Amino acid sequence: MRKTFLIIYILLTVLLSMVNYSWAGSWEYKGETVDTDHMVTASDGSIWTGGSDGYTAQWNGSAWENKGYATLRQINSLTTAPDGSVWAGGQDGYTVLLGKVKGLHFIIVMMF
Repeated sequence: MRKTFLIIYILLTVLLSMVNYSWAGSWEYKGETVDTDHMVTASDGSIWTGGSDGYTAQWNGSAWENKGYATLRQINSLTTAPDGSVWAGGQDGYTVLLGKVKGLHFIIVMMF
């Protein structure tokens, strides 16, 4: 009985760790409300949100354009690689490494 429970527990833990968690909501940027439909957490603890209009920004409100990479509207995808690294891609064909997600060992691709 204990062995069966342990096997079920391990399988559930593995399956739940592979879920692509989504979050829907909105936040305000420069007086404009932005709808977000998913998020990813980088290794430094920052939470990045993505939305259907191509917006991507840190949850704390600091945006990509403040970091000198690109404007918010140019970023249209977030990808988590098998090693846990988080990548952002944009309309102009660039890809930028954001950081590493803790504890994820599978690919999550989020296209807008």
